[in-house]
Amino acid sequence: MALIVCPDCGTEVSSFAEKCPRCGYPITKKEVNKKVKIKIPVFTSTWLNVALPVEIVSGTKVLWEGKSGNIATFEIQNELTVIIRTKCNKGLHNPIKGVIKPGLKYNIVQDCGVHWKATWILTEVDVIDS
Repeated sequence: MALIVCPDCGTEVSSFAEKCPRCGYPITKKEVNKKVKIKIPVFTSTWLNVALPVEIVSGTKVLWEGKSGNIATFEIQNELTVIIRTKCNKGLHNPIKGVIKPGLKYNIVQDCGVHWKATWILTEVDVIDS
């Protein structure tokens, strides 16, 4: 920790302080984490057995493009509703819709309910295993 002089009142202040304790002048700005990470499971084509191309969109804006099995990383400013879908012309998997917030990590997990066809849901997680 280094001491610096407040440019407004001249008081010695820690360089890590958000504001001067005497006059309230802002010293440092807190960095806001805007990065979002989403672990995309391996969606495969049963007859090709290859990872499928995937995109994450919000409205008409594409936030990320890649392949299933990867971790999508991108930055957002505010909470967004996104759609995660395969870019396969056969439409093998239904789009996954969810709400994401800046600075958080998500995983897509399979929800095998009472029906024979599994669906996928977006869940918030603390850690993403590679």
